[in-house]
Amino acid sequence: MSHETTFHENQTSVDFLHSQLVRLTEKNAFDLRQDEKLTGCLTVKLRYADFETTNKQETIPYTSLDDELIEKAKEIFDRVYQHGRPVRLIGVRFSQLVDSGMQMNLFNDQHNKLNLYKAVDDIKTRFGDKLVSKAVVPTTKKSKSQILYSPNISIFRDRIHQILCFLVNIFTKYSYFW
Repeated sequence: MSHETTFHENQTSVDFLHSQLVRLTEKNAFDLRQDEKLTGCLTVKLRYADFETTNKQETIPYTSLDDELIEKAKEIFDRVYQHGRPVRLIGVRFSQLVDSGMQMNLFNDQHNKLNLYKAVDDIKTRFGDKLVSKAVVPTTKKSKSQILYSPNISIFRDRIHQILCFLVNIFTKYSYFW
């Protein structure tokens, strides 16, 4: 299970590359939960401007939680990326998949997080994946202060009543989460 993206222009900004890692990892995690799977291995793929390709994978405790997967993807990226070298393509792959019936490590409120992510997945399925997404904050002072992921205001304006009704249903469905 993987997602990757090729850039129109080569990229060197770590903040931009991190934002793409977040986006791709979030898409993979959504697919993982839709298929009711957990992953035990995460791979980050980088293709540089000269088309040299680097893949680095790491075995992880089985999970489908965005925050854990995003943190691990960033860790791998930070170890592999040659700073300043232009990147043409970035990708994230999950492997060693198992059915979600297998016990996840349930420490640190992971069960509650999983229910939260499932509720967000339901919203994305019903209203589109652009409605709710993670915010990415630049990590360097030289970076432009930009919101890479934010709700589309026109979607909110047009669908606010539908969304609120749907949220009530979701929160009722996952009431044991609260």
